[in-house]
Amino acid sequence: MSDELSTGLSLALPEEVLLKDRRSWPPWYNQLLWQSRMRSVWHLIDPKAEDAINPLEQRKEGPRIEDMRLALQKQRMETYERANTAWEALGKPAADKPPNPVPATLADVEKEYNIRFKEHTDRVAYYNALSNQYQAVWKWVHHTVDKTILHDVTTSLLASSTYTLQALVRALQQELAPSEMSTYTTAREEYRAVLKRAKQGGVSHATWYAEWNKAYQTAKAYKVSDVEGVMATKDFLEALSYKLAPDWARAELAKLIRASELGETPQSLQEYGRWFSALVHENNLRQVGKNPGIFATLGGRSDNQGAGANSGQSSGELNDCPCREEGGHKWQPQNCGLLEYVLTGKTNAYIRKPVTDSKCEKIKRRLKEKKWKALRSKLREKGWLEENEDATQKKSSSGGKFPGAVNAAVIDPTLMENIQQVYATLRGTKHPLSKSTLLDNCGAMHLVNAKELLEPGSFKEATSDECVEAGSSYLPILGRGKRRIKNALAGKRGPNTEDLVLSDVAVVDGFHVNIVSEARLRDAGVWYTGFDCSLRFGTEEENVVLKKLERRFNIVFLEYKLLSS
Repeated sequence: MSDELSTGLSLALPEEVLLKDRRSWPPWYNQLLWQSRMRSVWHLIDPKAEDAINPLEQRKEGPRIEDMRLALQKQRMETYERANTAWEALGKPAADKPPNPVPATLADVEKEYNIRFKEHTDRVAYYNALSNQYQAVWKWVHHTVDKTILHDVTTSLLASSTYTLQALVRALQQELAPSEMSTYTTAREEYRAVLKRAKQGGVSHATWYAEWNKAYQTAKAYKVSDVEGVMATKDFLEALSYKLAPDWARAELAKLIRASELGETPQSLQEYGRWFSALVHENNLRQVGKNPGIFATLGGRSDNQGAGANSGQSSGELNDCPCREEGGHKWQPQNCGLLEYVLTGKTNAYIRKPVTDSKCEKIKRRLKEKKWKALRSKLREKGWLEENEDATQKKSSSGGKFPGAVNAAVIDPTLMENIQQVYATLRGTKHPLSKSTLLDNCGAMHLVNAKELLEPGSFKEATSDECVEAGSSYLPILGRGKRRIKNALAGKRGPNTEDLVLSDVAVVDGFHVNIVSEARLRDAGVWYTGFDCSLRFGTEEENVVLKKLERRFNIVFLEYKLLSS
């Protein structure tokens, strides 16, 4: 019997309290169920079952052979006395008188003793094993329940002289367990929230999958309809088609619709979840090996200002903004990244594509309309507008002097999407432009695709799960450092005599190209003009040319180097 309880499971106690309130009851209860069933003691803990024993109280003494001999002696004497009494009552002759009982010996009870001792040994082994598993679950419960809650519940049990783990779980259930409808609703809403986050983006594939799998398993345990049937699979693929894996999800969505329409058996949600997990793992391996990522594809997408309090996003109707002639966006206009870029020449927010001079002028004209008076006040407070409302950036007073080596710094931004024709993923190979460096006129981050491009000793590994957006994909930043492009700029000594030094450069292994942010160059007084495709330093009236750039594929390159070169 003891073999059934020899699970060999070690007790792994979590580092934090799991049961704190009603909301944490369902996952805690599921973990309790798992711990108990894996140790074959759920029948002693199940709060819905009949009152169970405490195995710690079931340990009894084994048989004693002397007690068994005395019991046999007593039994023989009682048998003799009954027979003798009957003989006397019937008045039978002396020859029929029962013989005196034979004294019991140890040999008489040895066989029975051995049988009982074996049963006792098995019983002791069983309850010892049962008690060990029972105590392990008891320890897990005491470690995972909030101390205040546990104190209150155990105090009430002491008053009733009830000392079983089943009674403790019943008391916790009565105190904290939500109704079945409430539990079902919570599991459903948490699952839907995870799908919504996939649509919003801003999270790595691995992090999102871990959140989805947790919500999926909970919803599955409570038989939530959102994770059952073909519609559940469709919702999963649609969520991924927005940002995390658009090409893969859209292709599989088409297959799912085809299978349903033709009466074929489509893949289940669980199968798609396993498949996506494998793709995430392979994608991470590719990035470590400096190969193009599986999800690094730039399909169509919509503008996104980010989520949470930092973006000023409202959860209600769309907000009008001078950045658009019609319609609006979810975030408040005073938090609009496009508006910030038009007025200040820089932004850390996501911008879908380069902003033309014509579009800038239209936005500025709309901002001057009477209905935006209150907004203009808020923008002046933020430093986006000067008091005369006409200045968009401060002019340099450096005249026509060369600045020497240029240092361009960066502040916690996100990578912007650029022209789709060039930023296309070539599966299994490096991009032909992976050695090139382009000038990004709407990005707010310097970026390199190899750590070797940084100055030795300057690289610092990332301390958080930080990613950059590349179209509809999210690629991890391995760390940051300083890049020095030798003799990239003109100086007093002539062309190509000064270095371009870029600080806080993000390293994204296997990215398609290297990037220099024009917005960060502006902070150093260097600006780009498309009239002759050049970088200049100084004012509009008095400036010097630092470098003539090269335009190819509708992209401006600081360094144009094909992979084969």
